[in-house]
Amino acid sequence: MDVTDDQVHGNQEGAFFNSYYHGVCYAPLYIFCGHHLLVAKLRSSNVDPADGALDELQRIIGLIREKWSETHILVRGDSAYAREEIFYFCENQPLVDYVIAMGTNGVLKLRADDVIEKAKHEYEKKLAPITELMDSLFQKKEDLEEVKKLVPISTWYRSIRYKTEKFMELSKKSSDKSLLWK
Repeated sequence: MDVTDDQVHGNQEGAFFNSYYHGVCYAPLYIFCGHHLLVAKLRSSNVDPADGALDELQRIIGLIREKWSETHILVRGDSAYAREEIFYFCENQPLVDYVIAMGTNGVLKLRADDVIEKAKHEYEKKLAPITELMDSLFQKKEDLEEVKKLVPISTWYRSIRYKTEKFMELSKKSSDKSLLWK
């Protein structure tokens, strides 16, 4: 799942200025399977990026299940789709997994603290020999800031189980199947 901008020029109905995209645009919702476009839903750019995503996800997975009932589905999206309703739907579907980014919060930072420290340590190890070399070649300390741009960042990943309070409330209402299929 993804959203992007469709810039407009003029006064088209439903087009609004979007500060993220720095212009007047629409914000279509796309759902792909590999390179194949499954959904392209034109939307105004003044809506939540996840607006309509659950409905389309339910519809598409329903259509896939009609033809390929045993197919494993992986739903991917950025943090715009980190919504309890989407998590709940995916977790309650057989053969559906999801990878959705989440914005940083205190609980997640605390649980990922050791991985963050490992990434910082790895980056510092990569930076040290380059800094020493540049130190021996140049006199100005300002040049060392430019050197840091040459060192690739260290990215580490961690899988954790995490549920928000709202998700827990949805789980308690599991008899309400309206979230599962529409």
